[in-house]
Amino acid sequence: MPFNDELKFEEAFVNLLRTNCGWETKVIKNPTEEDLIKNWSEILFNSNKEKDVLNGCPLTDGEMNQILIQVNTLKSSLSLNNFINGKTVSITRDNPDDKLHFAKNVSLKIYDRMEIAGGKSRYQIVEQPKFKTNNSVYPARRGDVMLLINGMPLFHIELKKTGVPISHAEVQIEKYMANGVFTGIFSLVQIFVAMNPEDAVYFANPGIYGKFNPNFFFHWENYNNEIVHDWKEFTTSVLSIPMAHEMVGFYTIPDDSDGILKVMRSYQYFAAASISAKVAKTNWTKSNQHGGYIWHTTGSGKTMTSFKAAQLIANSKDANKVVFLLDRVELGDQSLINYRNFADPSESVQATEDTQVLISKLKSDFSSDVLIVTSIQKMSRIKEEGNIKTKDLEKIQSKHIVFIIDECHRDQNGDMHQDIKRTFPNAIYFGFTGTPDHDNTADIFGDELHRYTIVHGIRDKNVLGFDPYKVCTFADKDLREQVGLGESNSSSVADAMTNSAKKDIFLYYMNKTSKKCPMTEIEEFIPKSQYETSKHEEAVVDDILDNWAVRSVTSKFHAIFATSSILEAITYYGLFKKKISEKKLKITFTAIFDPSDNNGSKSITKMNGITEILKDYESMFGNKYDIGSYSSFKRDACARLAHKKPYLNIEEKDVLNIVIVVDQLLTGFDSKWVNTLYLDKVMQGKNFIQAISRTNRIYGPDKPHGTIVWYRYPHTMEKNLEQAVNDYSGNIPFGIFVDKLDKNIEQINVKYEDIKYLFKSVGINDFSKNYEDDNWKKKFAKTFSELNAYLDSAKMQGITWKQDTYEFPQADGTVKIIKLNLDEKTYYTLVQRYKELFVLGPGSNKPIPPFDIDTHITEIQTDSIDDDYMNSKFKLFIKNLTAGDEVAKEKTLEELHKSFAALSQEEQKYAKLLLHDLQSGEIQIDSSKSMRDYITEYQCKV
Repeated sequence: MPFNDELKFEEAFVNLLRTNCGWETKVIKNPTEEDLIKNWSEILFNSNKEKDVLNGCPLTDGEMNQILIQVNTLKSSLSLNNFINGKTVSITRDNPDDKLHFAKNVSLKIYDRMEIAGGKSRYQIVEQPKFKTNNSVYPARRGDVMLLINGMPLFHIELKKTGVPISHAEVQIEKYMANGVFTGIFSLVQIFVAMNPEDAVYFANPGIYGKFNPNFFFHWENYNNEIVHDWKEFTTSVLSIPMAHEMVGFYTIPDDSDGILKVMRSYQYFAAASISAKVAKTNWTKSNQHGGYIWHTTGSGKTMTSFKAAQLIANSKDANKVVFLLDRVELGDQSLINYRNFADPSESVQATEDTQVLISKLKSDFSSDVLIVTSIQKMSRIKEEGNIKTKDLEKIQSKHIVFIIDECHRDQNGDMHQDIKRTFPNAIYFGFTGTPDHDNTADIFGDELHRYTIVHGIRDKNVLGFDPYKVCTFADKDLREQVGLGESNSSSVADAMTNSAKKDIFLYYMNKTSKKCPMTEIEEFIPKSQYETSKHEEAVVDDILDNWAVRSVTSKFHAIFATSSILEAITYYGLFKKKISEKKLKITFTAIFDPSDNNGSKSITKMNGITEILKDYESMFGNKYDIGSYSSFKRDACARLAHKKPYLNIEEKDVLNIVIVVDQLLTGFDSKWVNTLYLDKVMQGKNFIQAISRTNRIYGPDKPHGTIVWYRYPHTMEKNLEQAVNDYSGNIPFGIFVDKLDKNIEQINVKYEDIKYLFKSVGINDFSKNYEDDNWKKKFAKTFSELNAYLDSAKMQGITWKQDTYEFPQADGTVKIIKLNLDEKTYYTLVQRYKELFVLGPGSNKPIPPFDIDTHITEIQTDSIDDDYMNSKFKLFIKNLTAGDEVAKEKTLEELHKSFAALSQEEQKYAKLLLHDLQSGEIQIDSSKSMRDYITEYQCKV
């Protein structure tokens, strides 16, 4: 149902909350902050009036002020979330009527994630709350709707009528934050909602020091990953009780690793809730129980989901132990850090340094030992290495134990997994994977509990698509000839062509017969040694280094380079060292692989290589490691690559650009700073998907996709990738691969032509201003936003303003030439026009028109390019103005006027006024001043 009146929509929304969603029917209308503080005080009193707390004596203003001081001191969204979920707040009683507690500390219950609906929680609706701002220049503000739980405003909802995009509600919330609205009691808001009748998104409060990131504005989706657009369905799904209570209590995450509050996506909720519900129904007397598995694409936040599932189980007390089981020590280290970052201050996540510590944690009855992280290796050795007493083993086996196994696509039929099942026959097992083994995963773990594939992730912009490239270090023609001669038993091409039997065979492999010979068949004949030659290896390193600036966005992002063996990794390390020096590049690199010494024939080479790598690492960064502390070196390198603690705000000199690996980091490693994967090894199936997914974490406009480049058996790898994508996309591989550069340039040209037509159709031929019509502006906003998206991708693929013509070799041997019709100056002029769509003049009461806002574009800085061009034309104009050459003067004046198009409408006005004054002689020329200086002076005078 459409709503052309925002107040009518608000009325319908509030009525739905009151009648269908479990919120109180009495609505608090138009309250000030003081009114809400008083309301909170009354609720706190009613929840804590027992004799041993408030003793029937209401809270005083001074006592409420103590609470607000604590709130105002916290400031960060993480600290405020911990305050809310901390259950209680302490005050010193100053109410003289409470003779039992006067001048003593008491602890007040404020919120309990487990006390929902039928407990002691209150659910109130606030309409049109009045906001103060941090500057008297700003007018007083009123929000649309707030939802209070136990008197605390935990949800803020901004509503827009039909036809107004929800981006306007998002921007409204951002403006409120910038104006200092969300302080005091309003700083307790945990979740924002931007909604119109046809769409809605929700997102966590970033706090006064944080930044709103549209990448983390989420649509709600149902169990089948269908996006919920209708406002009624969204409201009943997300904002009803008990869901709204649980969203704050269970499904927000104060992530200490990057210092921001996060809220779970819908698919994470369904997965965690499914596991928790399964555990709640478990019959602990049965053996060999199948819990089920979660298929969530790599990069979609499986670690966070698994932690939340464990937290739900622990809070419900449906199990005594929840054990996160990892299949590699290094994954265990990273997961332990992640789980501890996700945990509330009151929660403990236990590490297990060795098998003895693991046994002690499993035996323990302490609540702090419920959540345990360990490796499958330690757990499988609990009998043979732990010297465990029968009595202790029986005690552990009597407990209700849940195992959550990450990366469960790995071989779970092995001896270690079976040993664990035999040791804990009554435990229940759950698996998480982005790439399930279609033959075994369901047999081992049971039913699929929830699915969210890579296609869903890319559609929802929760992970990025991929831009894959095969680089042929040997020409296809040369390889065909090599294979053709060998298979036809010919000594030369002439020999092959003079014998009819040989000729037929030779021409088949040259792909010159009616029956086609694909390059994948040719590559079946190519020996592995072909790719171990210096020619191939040097071509690989040259390709990486020569394209480094473009692919890495001038070293803003980092890369992983995977090789086929440790010895090859060491060889490549030496080549990188040599080539970087020769090319005089500032690129830092290292190598990580299994450091174990098996005393084999190649052991000396390996140990020498590791020694060189560690010494170079010390030279680059000052961190000293040796073979004995190799694991510490690896942790430091991984943290540096991922910008994790202690490298959260890493300086340029400390950045690690490239890490060479064999198998390490190709699964489980998670960083938004990695945007390229280079492969000189053959991969297929789930391992291929896992590897390329190292690049698909979202970052922002500078990282529109992950880039994958491979060199070894390039045509076979292309086929392997297609097959892997089909296997792990749920049979709907749409949108996984981004358009190539030629397609992006063509689309930029198409959108640019559309924009030119838009302006010319209303008589504006120089893009100097926007046309004053809302429908026109809406079309321009949409088209330019689309153009900018294509441009962002093209920049990552090598487009540059310094080049306007590009060549693209085709499969048939021809070359496709495409010219980019848009130049840099025109682009920034259009950026300026786009910005002006959302800027109103001073004192204007006219509402911002209903255009969808791309905040990324509005933040693009245009001043430098605009000023350089305009100032150069200004100097030329001044020169001709004094020289007396009328023809030259008119020509430079025309060019100068054209340069004004890149200025804002207000700046154009002052620029024209300046020229008038110069031509009339009202001001004297000051050669030290630029055009920009004069414009600024005129603005200041006004």
